[in-house]
Amino acid sequence: MSIRQLAKRVVAKVGGEIPIEHIAYSEAYGEDFEDIQRRVPEVDKLKQAIGSKPSMTLDEILDDIIAWRRLAGLAEMRGRSPGERV
Repeated sequence: MSIRQLAKRVVAKVGGEIPIEHIAYSEAYGEDFEDIQRRVPEVDKLKQAIGSKPSMTLDEILDDIIAWRRLAGLAEMRGRSPGERV
């Protein structure tokens, strides 16, 4: 999955018209930044390294993060810190 595909998935879950903006590495990180052009993570290597496999799907993780950010945004609008209880 590319970063653009991930961004599109997040936009679809959040809803609304949110533009996806491409920012060049040089603009975001500086001219001397070097990055791998293509990453291909191997989940099997992760499972072997940590002795466990992921318990949540990507969509479940995104849903949790979106819900958490929405709650944090509401708390901030009310003048509270995101973790503060009423």
